[in-house]
Amino acid sequence: MRLVLLCSCSSSPAAPAAPPRRSLVSRMSKLARSRNNSLCVVINNVMHIDTRITSSVVEAFSWIAVVLTAIATAFWISIVLQEDGWAALGFIVIAPRFGGGLLLLGVIPSGILYVESRQRDDLKNLWRSAGALLAIGAEAGLLFILPLKAC
Repeated sequence: MRLVLLCSCSSSPAAPAAPPRRSLVSRMSKLARSRNNSLCVVINNVMHIDTRITSSVVEAFSWIAVVLTAIATAFWISIVLQEDGWAALGFIVIAPRFGGGLLLLGVIPSGILYVESRQRDDLKNLWRSAGALLAIGAEAGLLFILPLKAC
């Protein structure tokens, strides 16, 4: 009977209301409490990693990203002022890799932490990382537009 209710069309008048959305940690905790399953208990203990530690590691990555982006921006400014095409080529080659690192180590973890906990610090980390990613992307994109000399 339960399976039929879960698979029934939502437009029918007898369809139950959707259950509230719970996080993965709360679902694993409930599963571990409801069963004496050792695997569920192990997963539950792993999922309860202190979010303060995780948040501080992500904050460190976001500050590193800001510092490296400031250095890259200074390098970009020197490329534009000198109109150096070869240095611009090097910047364009390195920028996507740096942007991918920013995405994997800064933006995605910050976004996940903010969605799960709605902490103000996680939102700041998300803005820092996303701003650094946008700055690097804009600088690399502008190098395609600006007139540069190849020799």
